[in-house]
Amino acid sequence: MKCPACLHQDWCLVNDGGTEYLCMRVVSDKPLRMKDGTTGYVHLPSDATFIIPPLVKQPVKREVDVGKYWESLTREQNPQRIEELAKRINVSYSSLLDLQVRWDIMRQAWAFPMFNGYQVMVGISHRYKSSEKKTMGGTHMGLFIPLSQAPHKRLYITEGGSDTAVALTFGMNAVGRPSAKSGLFDLVTLCSRVRPKEVVIICDNDVVGLEGAETLAKELGVRNCTITLPCKDLRQFADRGGSSRYLEAMVDSMVFYSPACQRYKTPATSGTNPFGL
Repeated sequence: MKCPACLHQDWCLVNDGGTEYLCMRVVSDKPLRMKDGTTGYVHLPSDATFIIPPLVKQPVKREVDVGKYWESLTREQNPQRIEELAKRINVSYSSLLDLQVRWDIMRQAWAFPMFNGYQVMVGISHRYKSSEKKTMGGTHMGLFIPLSQAPHKRLYITEGGSDTAVALTFGMNAVGRPSAKSGLFDLVTLCSRVRPKEVVIICDNDVVGLEGAETLAKELGVRNCTITLPCKDLRQFADRGGSSRYLEAMVDSMVFYSPACQRYKTPATSGTNPFGL
């Protein structure tokens, strides 16, 4: 059956009685937003005229050859620029080398490589002298993974490339997610591959950071805990005199979340043990 409004046979809906129909293409004065975020428009059979929305030409997204771009930066290595960034964000020079940071002379920005959960480079995050950060067009957001990333050890998860550099400066085994609510799938994939002993999520002290950490903690599938810093983020924590010793003391006081125990949902009755012990 064709939709009376757009005359197409797909995507539109008609109710059982045929008294109303939902067109996904032709606008009416009765918009209906659905759970997946799309908007349809309710019409009556008596509607005589329809307003056809203008077609919007979507820009073509061109993928960038990340490997080729990275090779061009490697040929133009500039240690002085890396030292400049280390001083700017108060981290060690070696931590930036560990993250494979490069200087992009054309964009006048520092380039942080980003990787998926299989440690394949998929994107570039540019940091400009103004401290503005942008993901390079045609590339994808991913994780900040150092060369020294070690399996089977406690893994610290930070937010952003600079916070990851701070954690590496502290001597921690760390990776960074691109933002508070992104990188979930890649982190789950990475943890399933490197099998860390346990995970510590370092959470930015704001609502978005807390929500992102809570979601990640439930999905990781690894024994983990979340620590909220007494300041905005890990960089500010380091600038105010924070240290790895202080962080580890905070972790030692935390109760770890163990996903394997979540299958035991039945509460214990008085005087009994649900595990039979």
